[in-house]
Amino acid sequence: MDTSLLSRFSQTVESIHFAALQPEQWPAALERIALLQGAERTLLFTPTVSPQDGGFVLAHHIPESILSEWALHYSQHDLWTARTLLNGTPKDGDVVMSHELVPDAEFLGSVFYREFLARQNIRHMCCGIVFSGCSDHLPLTGCSVFRPNPAKVFDQDNRASHTLITRHLSLALGAI
Repeated sequence: MDTSLLSRFSQTVESIHFAALQPEQWPAALERIALLQGAERTLLFTPTVSPQDGGFVLAHHIPESILSEWALHYSQHDLWTARTLLNGTPKDGDVVMSHELVPDAEFLGSVFYREFLARQNIRHMCCGIVFSGCSDHLPLTGCSVFRPNPAKVFDQDNRASHTLITRHLSLALGAI
């Protein structure tokens, strides 16, 4: 048994539930999620509902200017979100990975990657569906972690741990 992994997982879960009680702790929780997944960045957000309309965006290691640029210019080119929704309504707890959503050649040739993600050194994504958006008061909410190029793609171990983390995010955010 990998006690180091269990300890990191436990600390991550504790930080999520702590952040639900003290919102100023979300940055620390998002950082722990990134560390657990061997990622550099984390994004907890409502991709189809803007903050002005009741949604939210919380990020670790993603500057506000990049989030604004995505919202203003690149959300309509976001292949990952579009493919997730195109594949049918995601279910609470689903975990999707970038390489499963878009073939590599198509992704690397896309406006979304070439003009936006490549400049941020974002290449791989793993996203947990915290809320599917099927409830009136809980919009589509995802927690994505990102790795740079040339880091390895997310694998089934990452999916398993992100599935568990997504469940805790759902419990914590559902209680707010």
